[in-house]
Amino acid sequence: MLSDPALRTAVLERVRADYRLAETWRPRARAPLSCPVSVFLGADDPDLEPAEAVRWAAATSAGVETRVFPGGHFYLVERRDEVVAAVAAALGAGA
Repeated sequence: MLSDPALRTAVLERVRADYRLAETWRPRARAPLSCPVSVFLGADDPDLEPAEAVRWAAATSAGVETRVFPGGHFYLVERRDEVVAAVAAALGAGA
């Protein structure tokens, strides 16, 4: 793919646009949610430390539950069954 100049250009344009959006997007101020929020993350994720996850509390007036799974940024792949069970439990608790 990278050896084809046209395809490489097309792919890199989209990748650059994605990074530009991630770096510049800012959410609009909104009222907090009235439902609980579940935060899942990997213990060794270099992009989000468990101590930083508490910031999600500002998104809701109904409480936050944080669940830290073993693994890094791709803990979802490594711990799929556990994550699916945790999501199902969180959804059931809200019903």
